[in-house]
Amino acid sequence: MKAPWRNYANSDLFRPLPCSSLERLVGYYIGKEEGNGLSYPYYRDVRDRNEVFSGFIAFRFATANLSGGIGGRNEYLWGYLVSGNYFDTLGVRAAMGRTLTEADDKAPGAHPVVVLSHSCWQRRFGGDTAIVGKNVLLNGRGFTVIGVAPAGFFGTERLIAPEFFAPIMIQRQIEPGGDWLEDRGSGTLWAVGRLHCRFAWFSLYRLQLYLSYSAWVMTLLIKTLWVLYPALGT
Repeated sequence: MKAPWRNYANSDLFRPLPCSSLERLVGYYIGKEEGNGLSYPYYRDVRDRNEVFSGFIAFRFATANLSGGIGGRNEYLWGYLVSGNYFDTLGVRAAMGRTLTEADDKAPGAHPVVVLSHSCWQRRFGGDTAIVGKNVLLNGRGFTVIGVAPAGFFGTERLIAPEFFAPIMIQRQIEPGGDWLEDRGSGTLWAVGRLHCRFAWFSLYRLQLYLSYSAWVMTLLIKTLWVLYPALGT
């Protein structure tokens, strides 16, 4: 079985990132085609059961109407719903405040918080240096701004540059009427994994050996999930 990933640096789907050890990031997908999405339950299974990735993140596009920007205008934004380990796994630190953590992404609806992109903070909020801790309205619901992402960070794929990042667990607040969170048949999320560093440094030969080993281990995990959930193999 072919490994269900492609090296991040060589992908046409994912955006180049300003982070170290980019060669250890891989885009993860379902089936034979790069870009095939996975469900949140499937993501959770791989995140919790695998021994290959030191971090395994999920994200998807989201849209929201912002109320209360400069001049009180209502504006339409593109953003991401992301797993709580998104920023930590990528090695991205906040320019102000903090980024999302796994504690923000534990239970549905529990933590209505948001990280603004650097450009959103500047354009929509005039670079307000006191923005952290303030409340903003997205789709008519209140969210607390906990941080601002660094300049130059534009998300993890090439199609859009997100203006906000919110936890996957507040999906119902961002997407009223949508309820895909526990739908194992949905393919709503993209995923990226950071391979464990088993060596202090990687020669090309060692990296190739480790990638082969990792692919073998992940193949066993995928086959186990197919036995537990046969629809995944279709």
